[in-house]
Amino acid sequence: MENFEYKIFLSNPAKDTDKRIIYTSGRVTQVVGDNIKKDAHYYLCGNPYMIDEIRSLLLKAGVTEDRISSEKFISPVE
Repeated sequence: MENFEYKIFLSNPAKDTDKRIIYTSGRVTQVVGDNIKKDAHYYLCGNPYMIDEIRSLLLKAGVTEDRISSEKFISPVE
């Protein structure tokens, strides 16, 4: 896809994480604020609290709701 970019963030990667996978170790909320583009489309998936926090950051930065899609992953054991 032209102009498509994705980034993987692992807040707590396993020690045996496949080294061929390129990812950023840490919390996505630490870097997303500096990289928001109003005309981009965003697809968020993961922890519901992270989704809500990132969605809020995007909206405050002027990204419209129609440019944000998300899936919240909830553990069956809590």
